Amino acid sequence: MSNISAMLIVLILGKRGKEMPTSVRLLGAK
Repeated sequence: MSNISAMLIVLILGKRGKEMPTSVRLLGAK
């Protein structure tokens, strides 16, 4: 389940590109 959410978050943030590393950091923290 978390895998799907993570993919969606990465895709959404990926569109910005600037917050991409931030999303990775948030996922790592979780």
